[in-house]
Amino acid sequence: MDTYEQAQADKQMLERYVTSPGIDMDARYSVAGHGGIAFYLDGYAKEWTEESWTYDSEGDPDDELSYLYNEPEEVENTTMVRAIMVGDDHVWIVDIDDLTVIDEDSYCPSCGQIGCGWH
Repeated sequence: MDTYEQAQADKQMLERYVTSPGIDMDARYSVAGHGGIAFYLDGYAKEWTEESWTYDSEGDPDDELSYLYNEPEEVENTTMVRAIMVGDDHVWIVDIDDLTVIDEDSYCPSCGQIGCGWH
């Protein structure tokens, strides 16, 4: 991949993460593939962009001074969230399409089980 293609790929990745889908970070969720357990959210997942060099279109392409350095930066991926099981401390990175909002009365706030008999 040449520097132009890399710059375009970086731009597309950043554009993909700009728009927030409006996830309620205060709600509790069930997560597809993790049946029976409630999760809370700890924000969007974060990723690093790749470093790259981009030709400035002005100087000699063979001269390294004609290239601009694109420093890696941490960006929020608004298609993924950091989800934590209620009653646990392990962080899961989860696709927002796998989340389903659940009522406060449908899970145990202590153990996180959905439909727990103690609640």
